[in-house]
Amino acid sequence: MEKKKEKKKNLITKIFRMEYNTFQKVISIFTMIYIPFIIILSYMIVKGKLTLLQYEYILQGITVINIFFIFIAKFNKYFKFNIADVFIFILTICAIVSTIFSVKPEVSLVGANGRNEGLLMILCYYSIFLVCSYIKDPKYKKMIILTFLFASFLQLREPFFRAKNTGLVGHHNFFGTYCLLVYSLATGMFIFNSEKKEKYLYLAISTIFFTYLVCCVTTSVVIGLFFVFIAIIGYIIILIILKYKGNLKKGRLNSVSTLFIKLFVVFDMIIICFILGGGTTLYIFNESNAIKKDFADVTDGKLSDDFGSQRGFIWKETLKIVPNYWVHGAGIDCLTYAFDGKSLITPKTNRIVDKAHNEYLQILVTEGVLSVVTYITFLLYTFVNSIKHIFKNETLNKSIYIPLFLAFIGYAIQAFANIRVTRVAPFFFIIFGLLIVRNLRNEKTK
Repeated sequence: MEKKKEKKKNLITKIFRMEYNTFQKVISIFTMIYIPFIIILSYMIVKGKLTLLQYEYILQGITVINIFFIFIAKFNKYFKFNIADVFIFILTICAIVSTIFSVKPEVSLVGANGRNEGLLMILCYYSIFLVCSYIKDPKYKKMIILTFLFASFLQLREPFFRAKNTGLVGHHNFFGTYCLLVYSLATGMFIFNSEKKEKYLYLAISTIFFTYLVCCVTTSVVIGLFFVFIAIIGYIIILIILKYKGNLKKGRLNSVSTLFIKLFVVFDMIIICFILGGGTTLYIFNESNAIKKDFADVTDGKLSDDFGSQRGFIWKETLKIVPNYWVHGAGIDCLTYAFDGKSLITPKTNRIVDKAHNEYLQILVTEGVLSVVTYITFLLYTFVNSIKHIFKNETLNKSIYIPLFLAFIGYAIQAFANIRVTRVAPFFFIIFGLLIVRNLRNEKTK
């Protein structure tokens, strides 16, 4: 009996004294396993084998394992202090306080019916972020990206060129966000990866998911896509400026022309997709007329109730109640109950409003000012810090880092007119976490 106890103690000691390389390998493999796992669960929901609530509970089970990994990382003191930990800590405190003082604490804990994005799910997001932020080796980051790209094909349940395609996510707006993440990663890997054998694979994935992305006909996603292209073109322009100033290293001089060629290939594939789209392409262009009208109203200083499929109405009504809940919010996922006990109903479609259709506004009204300011500051800090790393950190693997950065930009922009859902958000927080550059304790800061 004593020998068995000693063996158990030795095993526990080995786990908690795990070498960093082993730790990194374990959490990378774990992440690669639960990426397709999440997608398969989504498929089971669509087929009716699993309820959405069961799906959330299973996904939240991952949180427990994530916390275990986080505890090991902190116990072994692998990393130097990172400001990302402070942001996550503040956001976690805000989420807990919001739940405690919620107008419906029981709803805030598990989430509203049909949404299920309560405190437990929020903690799941943050734990996924922290675990992925501990992965430093670009080899493992690349393996996770590839797993995500290949597993994403499990989401495609409808044929090409079908307007308002929903995939397995269940709604064309959310599926559009998912496609934007995949497209940004695949396009970034094609443009910035030098592996000849892989680049055509990335181009194929990029083209397929661009087709699905456009067929979702989601304005916020298209705007996010526009900013992804702005980021790519901006990066190439900066390289050209550095080249003529003589500040670009010789090894990167030839890469500028190669990047341009790859970018033109991407645009060519986009044109081909539109040509092959036929009737769907015409439908998309008809929808774009409504989008033009919305933007014309905004440029004229107007925000009509009909703006963005009645988002104008939802935003204006939601902003009116912000003063009532600015400290701790109405409670996570409790927007429905925040309007003085009455449900907010859209005038034309007669639908109950349970989300603000703006991720940042949703956080503001349900979790309070401190939470939304912290979250936006965190995003901006990551944006600025990522640009610094891309141009100044010579040890950084840019062929992996830039695609992650593009996906990050796309999601952050589309969030201004979309909502966060449990079948897409975990993937964003994986990408967000992989984007964080941590330094080991025995490593000099770059």
